[in-house]
Amino acid sequence: MRGLVRQRALVQRVRILAERFPFITNVALLTSGTIVGQAITVLVLPVLTRFYSPDAFGLLGIYMSVLMMISPAACARFELAIPLPQRDEDAINLLALSIIAATVVSAVLGIITVAGPSVVAAMLRQPRIEPYLWMIPLGIWFTALYSAIQLWSIRKGRYRDVARTQLIRAIGGSGGQVGFGVAAWSPFGLLFGYLLYSGLGSFGLGRLLWLRERKLLHAISWTALRRNLREQRRFPLFSVPESLCDAAANNLPLLLIASIGGAREAGFMLLAQRITSIPVALIGTNISRVYLAEGAGRHRRGELGAFTRKVMRHLLFVGAGPFLILAIVAPIAFAWVFGSEWDRAGVMVTWLVPSMMLQFLASPVSTIMAVTQKQHVSFLLQLYGLVTMIAAIGLAAAIAPDASFEFFAVASASYYAAYVIVVLHRTWRCAAAE
Repeated sequence: MRGLVRQRALVQRVRILAERFPFITNVALLTSGTIVGQAITVLVLPVLTRFYSPDAFGLLGIYMSVLMMISPAACARFELAIPLPQRDEDAINLLALSIIAATVVSAVLGIITVAGPSVVAAMLRQPRIEPYLWMIPLGIWFTALYSAIQLWSIRKGRYRDVARTQLIRAIGGSGGQVGFGVAAWSPFGLLFGYLLYSGLGSFGLGRLLWLRERKLLHAISWTALRRNLREQRRFPLFSVPESLCDAAANNLPLLLIASIGGAREAGFMLLAQRITSIPVALIGTNISRVYLAEGAGRHRRGELGAFTRKVMRHLLFVGAGPFLILAIVAPIAFAWVFGSEWDRAGVMVTWLVPSMMLQFLASPVSTIMAVTQKQHVSFLLQLYGLVTMIAAIGLAAAIAPDASFEFFAVASASYYAAYVIVVLHRTWRCAAAE
């Protein structure tokens, strides 16, 4: 009897905390699914590195880089506007605009890859990827679709559903890669498993949307689409170039380093980036989604500046220790965990830690630019980052090709340091206006 009373008291206490701290509660719900999902992908990596060679991981890195360079802009960034309108009728039209844009972009890319696969492979300087180019338009469409429907679900407060789909994606994608690895289908298994990861999740969230908002779909009309397109035109005008620059800054270096050092070096770089990006994927991405959903209301209430600085302080407190430990341990541990031929990836991790720590601070709250209608500032920052990293890799190719990655890591750290400074400056401006 006492145990039952204590259990009920604990449940009641959790409910009170959830009501008092909704932001932390929502982040925790999203993070729970991401933590389990990321745990699966990380635990599977030592298995995958024994089924697939660094060259196969290099092709996966090239495929992922192309997907992640294009998919953030595939929805014309209308998905970022979905949480902002007060009326669901406007939000559903923004969701429709997102899906229409993603479908058009994927269809055009599908035509290009089918019509000239050898030309595309030559542009990437990776002839071995030609048989798998058909996965690119499909992967971009799946990724963009999931992003749009996920933001609709977050707008409706379905954090548990989003967390559940993150788990499903991890199980399906990692399971496919392991299964194809057992069957010795390399590198096809790595690429197709990531395609599964891209698509899984959107169907579950889409089904919930159909069941719960079926009547709301009748609000979609050409008139409403044109009106929302006009009202939210700043997103495609400023956020698309910004997202392309950001995606290029994050993914083009791997393509360039692959062209200089080969697919093997790209494979090492991919593994290093996946390990160092775990904190961003576990916490940062989910904070960014919830921050965007709550940012508009905080801005209207005059709380955005203080709220943003508080989030950044918590990120620094949470991330500093694990990143420092990772930088020290990685060069020693990688050969033991992933296999003797992967020691180069451990050295890369140490070089990447300063950049990833700064990204961990800046990325989750970078949508402050969208909330405050300063998309052009983000674009200029992304352009600076892209130019800096390409210039660094170009300089390395000319004077020290074997150190191309190290040049990139230093340039990346300088870019994210600039981003942190600009975000802090924006919070101070918001606080002064509030």
